[in-house]
This record gives sequence, C-alpha cells and structure tokens, in this order.
Amino acid sequence: MINRGGFCVGCAPFEPGAAPQAMFFYGKRITYRMKVSWDQKTCIHAAKCVENLPAVFQVQDGKFVIIQDGAPEEDIRRVVGMCPSGALSISE
Repeated sequence: MINRGGFCVGCAPFEPGAAPQAMFFYGKRITYRMKVSWDQKTCIHAAKCVENLPAVFQVQDGKFVIIQDGAPEEDIRRVVGMCPSGALSISE
C-alpha cells in the first residue's frame, strides 16, 4: 500500500494474480511484477547476493531473507544473475 507521502507501507511479496506492489526508491516509483525465490538445497553459500545487494539479500537470525522492495528490479535481476549455483531465481 502506498501512503499519502508516496512510500510503500507494509509491502508484501507479489503474488500471482494480485496487483503488482509498488514503492518509491530514491524518488523513483518502482512496481514489482517478479518474485525472487531461493532454493536452499541448491545454494552453495558463496554470498554473492549478500555482498552485492545487502539491502535485498540478508541473513537475519541465521536465516536467509529476501527483502524484495529493497532495491530497483534491475539491480535485483543483475545480482540474481551472479548466483554461481543458480539457487536464486525470478518468476514473473
């Protein structure tokens, strides 16, 4: 949900069939039409994602977390493409 100030409030991951979520990032409106997924069994823990985009890919309390509204879609796509094991994927 976008508040009166134009910022995302309580954004949740995009679900297929739902309206795309939107937010503002450095004054630029961003609408997410993709979902980032992580396959724990495939991951080799190279940490390329965490090192290159820590606003999105984080470890919190020992668990891997994806904060999809933490960066523009193009940056997320770039870092997902860096994953050496292919554990990160994007679905539209």
